[in-house]
Amino acid sequence: TGSKFERNMIFKLYKKKKYLIIVLDHWINYKKRLFINNIMINPDEIWVFDKNAKLIAKKIFKCKINLKQNYYYLNCKKKFKNYKSRNKNKLLFICDPNPSKSKKTDMFTKYYNEKKIIRYIINYFDKDFIETKKIILRLHPNQYKRITYWKNYYLKHFSIFRNKIDFSKNNSLIQDLKKVKKVFGGNSAALDLTSYLGIKTYSIIIKKKISNNLSLLPKNKNLVSININNEY
Repeated sequence: TGSKFERNMIFKLYKKKKYLIIVLDHWINYKKRLFINNIMINPDEIWVFDKNAKLIAKKIFKCKINLKQNYYYLNCKKKFKNYKSRNKNKLLFICDPNPSKSKKTDMFTKYYNEKKIIRYIINYFDKDFIETKKIILRLHPNQYKRITYWKNYYLKHFSIFRNKIDFSKNNSLIQDLKKVKKVFGGNSAALDLTSYLGIKTYSIIIKKKISNNLSLLPKNKNLVSININNEY
């Protein structure tokens, strides 16, 4: 439900009265995802992959909500077992740049500011950053369109540790996690996966109060959610 292509196809199928199954693979903006061309789309069925997503969807939609097995997660877990290492001496930062100016009305901007998040983790996790051998930065797919700009951007904001920075050269997140001891980021769905794999993961947002509608990532024992206010 995220891309323009997906939304256009959903709308066309809805107008043609086809049986419509929607897949929700995140935990926020459910209504907005299905508000297309000023019409609230009512699907026949919704597929989700965890209990938290099912609870959120049930509060919003009246259609059938099906909880499906997450084969992607299971496959990642199977692959990750082969990479277990005692010498885990790297940190990973999941890049998730601020929305463009055209999306300033999106509620995402109300609780996310990557510059502040970077400053926060450097200050409050300074010991980890000092002791680590490498800091891996995994760019968002959209950032590869302006890769030189974004690399310079992160080198500037991580300037104090720029000699330790490595930009991910792998397409697979699992490859990047081989020797990672901690993962940092904002609200990327990748953080849910890394915590699922048993890696200590820190999801950092900026909002004084978070409603149930903005539950962000589902809680688990390996995921630490940190809320820093706008004054930071």
